[in-house]
This record gives sequence, structure tokens and C-alpha cells, in this order.
Amino acid sequence: MSDKRLRIIMLILCILWICLIFFMSSDTNSYDKTLSFSEGVSSQIHGTEAGIEINGNKDGNTEVDIINLSIRKSGHFLEYLVLSVLLLKKSEVYGMQGKKTIGYVLLICLLIASLDEFYQSIVPGRNPAVVDSLIDFGGAFMGMVLYVGIGRLIGKFKHKVEI
Repeated sequence: MSDKRLRIIMLILCILWICLIFFMSSDTNSYDKTLSFSEGVSSQIHGTEAGIEINGNKDGNTEVDIINLSIRKSGHFLEYLVLSVLLLKKSEVYGMQGKKTIGYVLLICLLIASLDEFYQSIVPGRNPAVVDSLIDFGGAFMGMVLYVGIGRLIGKFKHKVEI
């Protein structure tokens, strides 16, 4: 594949992924959807009917609530993990490398996370949260660590094979 074609594809993938992030933030019923999924998971684990309290927990932190929160927050984390990997690959394809590139990618991810939380403040039924932006940034950071770490491992393996 030519460099020009790969550059265009990577740019389009980054833009589409950012659009997907904002599209998912537009879902006014996302809490209810993940809650019904979480209730199903909990009932499968314990063989109980969805929506009942597990182990007599009455403080509002039922197992279903914990599963629901975990699913929702892991979604934030994974969205930005993928975004940072896409942005790093795009930067590599465009010939940008080094510590500055990593800093720019993390800054872009933090900016998009902040804009996403602001956007959620105007979507009915959604609420912005600074914690979500921090989780997003954590996902972006982990994506960067994985991308750089795997890249170094592959580089070492290629070097050993060539010898």
C-alpha cells in the first residue's frame, strides 16, 4: 500500500473514531441500556432474577450497580486507548516520532475527552464528569504505553531475526 493511501486511511480512521466517541455520548438512554445488560450478567452469575439486591445490600451499591459502573467506565477507557493508538499510528505514517509526538497525542486525547464531557453537558439525560475525563486520559496513556512497548518488542525481535 502506498504511503499516500495509508496516510489518508489513517486520517479517516482517526476522524471516524472521534465521531464514534461523540456519537456514543449522544445516546440519552445509555445508562438504561448498560443497566439492563449488567442485570443480565449479574443474574447469569448468581442465577437470580435481574433487578433484585444481591446479599441483602441496601446501600445502593448492589452488584448490578458495580457491574454497570465497571462496564460504563471501561468503555471510556477503551475508547481513548484505541484513539491514542490510532493517533500514534497516524503520526508514525506521517513521519512524526519522538517524545513530542507522544505528548501531542496525549494532549489531543485530553482535549477531545474534555470536549466530549462538555458535549455531554448539553445532551439531555447525560452529565459531564471530570472523573470520566481522567479515565479517558488513563486509557489514552495506556494505549500509548502499549503502542510504544509493543513497537519496541517487535523492533527487538526483528533485530534478532535479522542477525
